[in-house]
Amino acid sequence: MVLDSFIHRSVTGGIGSPMVEIMADTAVALASANVQLVAKKVIGRLCRVVDKTCVSPCPMLEQHMMWDDIAILARYLLMLSFNNCLDVARHLPYLFHVVTFLVCSGSLSMRASTHGLVINVIHSLCTCTKPSFSEETQRVLRLSLDEFSLPKFYLLFGISKVKSAATDREQLSLNSLEVVTDALLEIMEACMRDIPECDWLQTWTSLAKSFAYCFNPALQPRALIVFGKSITDQDIKQLLRILVKALESFNDTVLLEALVVCLTRLQPLLRPESPIHRALFWVAISVLQLDEVSLYASGLALLEQNLHTLDSQGTFEEKTLN
Repeated sequence: MVLDSFIHRSVTGGIGSPMVEIMADTAVALASANVQLVAKKVIGRLCRVVDKTCVSPCPMLEQHMMWDDIAILARYLLMLSFNNCLDVARHLPYLFHVVTFLVCSGSLSMRASTHGLVINVIHSLCTCTKPSFSEETQRVLRLSLDEFSLPKFYLLFGISKVKSAATDREQLSLNSLEVVTDALLEIMEACMRDIPECDWLQTWTSLAKSFAYCFNPALQPRALIVFGKSITDQDIKQLLRILVKALESFNDTVLLEALVVCLTRLQPLLRPESPIHRALFWVAISVLQLDEVSLYASGLALLEQNLHTLDSQGTFEEKTLN
């Protein structure tokens, strides 16, 4: 109840207001007495607000009526993360889910908050005692901490230029999101090796899939990139149905590109005997025949991945791809 009042006052004050900072600081003090409760409350609320963007989707998340709530709750996460009050071991999939949706979004301050959240989460993993991580995992975490502090990652998070994001509205490229996603995935997989029956990846994949199959121009392409590391033929068929619908309207090349990139990332995970391997060859050829400049790179990448996969399966010892 108290935390709800804090968040309500913050939203009333608006993004960037002193009220947000005061209430967030107070929430940190509240969390010191009950980390699990406060962390679960703030993270859960942010995830629910992000879910609501699917009801009335917008081309960009910043244009959505829920954006102020999202930005303010993200600020709460950052403030809590400074004091290791996010109960990271319990909430890592949800935190990474939120990060991939918020990276390079909003004002310069918002983008810096998202980057800072990642840095603090990794630091929390480095210093936590429960679960306890092996020396090898600690090494991966330290390397990741250094990596996310490089200028390259500042650029990926949209905070390399010191100017107002109001005049610097470059959108996150899918290639950049791939780099960020793979870096986060490496962290998660390293930690999971030290935790028996850990379901972090399954949870993150489930969160991403719920958006990957739902029309939401701001978030669906991002969810497709994050899709996961396990796949079935039915999943691919569902993605191909979405691709067909997107081609029918042909008014969102970002979604088309995301679908092609998603198929490229997932094909190596398909069972070797799947008939979809051969079908994806023709999907790649069809993408290239669209004669859309923005899709050439992703189309070629899908074709290259497909040919490598088919070759490894001995397909070209036969005569055709029929």
